[in-house]
Amino acid sequence: MLFAGYVAFLSYENKHKIWLWVFVGIAILFNPLTPIHLSRELWSVIDVIVAVFFSVNMWLLKNKKNILN
Repeated sequence: MLFAGYVAFLSYENKHKIWLWVFVGIAILFNPLTPIHLSRELWSVIDVIVAVFFSVNMWLLKNKKNILN
């Protein structure tokens, strides 16, 4: 949750609105204060999707391609 919040903050600073909302949603989904109870199978799918979001975001930052502004 904390890393998603940090990436959302960086996205806000760089004016990447799509990434901001993606990572705000991820931070809310993984927050420890009010856990969201889903089935193990659904969490597995969500974990893979979130990993893809983090990977794509890091790749874009590394290559400085801001195609998703």
